[in-house]
Amino acid sequence: LDQNVIGAPGLALASATREILRMAGLVEVMLAPVMDLYETLDKEKVRQLRRVEREVDQTHSAIKLYLARISYAAADADDAERGEELSRFAINLEYVGDIISKSLFHLAEVRQEKNLSFSPEGWRERCDLHHRGMTNMQLALNVLVSMDRDSACQLLEEKDQMRQAERQSYARHLKRLQAGSADTIESSDIHLETVRALKSINSLLAGIAYPILAESGDLLDSRLARLAHSD
Repeated sequence: LDQNVIGAPGLALASATREILRMAGLVEVMLAPVMDLYETLDKEKVRQLRRVEREVDQTHSAIKLYLARISYAAADADDAERGEELSRFAINLEYVGDIISKSLFHLAEVRQEKNLSFSPEGWRERCDLHHRGMTNMQLALNVLVSMDRDSACQLLEEKDQMRQAERQSYARHLKRLQAGSADTIESSDIHLETVRALKSINSLLAGIAYPILAESGDLLDSRLARLAHSD
């Protein structure tokens, strides 16, 4: 965060954007190994990643204060709006870090403590949702930098695809429970909470698309409006 350009809104916003990208890189470092930790928990790795989460929190605080210091002239309305968008996305990234640390890492620890096994089908579903989340994080960061309308539309489409995948996973999970699958019964809570957490992460990342599509008028489209307001 370049303090020397705080009086020039355009340059200050560019500096904040670079720091948000660095923050996102830290979050990505936390999210990438989640499925590996579910499979084989490395307690030292989890401790290291929780230290990364603390850095994410500190970075978010610094970005928030930096953006709050920028003074906008009457002619800088677009810059002021961009500052608000950056602040909201930084908040979302901080929430994602919390979900990873407090939910996903915790669930990986519970699985090891209770020595629970996952059904092959449930494991594939979680890995697929995790992969989707990682891919959509890259798309969200592209949207953050490019502010491209088509990419923003794609990000909302991906959000809807994730929502559908989450619902399908839940339906298949219920069928496995009804069939009496021992692995599914024992690890049911972990499966459902993991799927919910991954969907929440994806929804937070998709938030960067809304202001771009609102400005272009695309959110007036009933289909995109539905995607924006889907769970």
